[in-house]
Amino acid sequence: GWTYSGHTLCAAAALANIRLLKEKNILEHVRDVGPYWQDRMKAELAGHPIVGEVRGVGILSAVEMMRDPKQRIPFEPDLQVGVRTAAALFENGVIGRAMPHGDILGYAPPLIITRKEIDIIVDATVKSVDTTYRALKAEGAV
Repeated sequence: GWTYSGHTLCAAAALANIRLLKEKNILEHVRDVGPYWQDRMKAELAGHPIVGEVRGVGILSAVEMMRDPKQRIPFEPDLQVGVRTAAALFENGVIGRAMPHGDILGYAPPLIITRKEIDIIVDATVKSVDTTYRALKAEGAV
């Protein structure tokens, strides 16, 4: 019974990964850039007309878009705001994930992300949310 549980090759790879995380101080790096990531995301997107919430921990985060953020009213599902924003994000050079439930962009960048790369992602996200907002406004959805 090794196919899905504790195969020796997978266990060796996992141990090598843990060793690299320690040797390269990757977790310390995440502790350093995580607050920067969260602060940038919140500073740039909180208060946007269609952003209901920016949440996360470390370098994991999510941006939830809503028709009326103050009253926490979501968009109609057929508008696919998350999918549209993820497509705009891709056009702006960043691969983002539209989460399957709600209009949420989810982020899980590499643990070795730099502050410069964080800036690129945040700037592209702001531009993409703005693009989606303008399109929704033109359609009369907001």
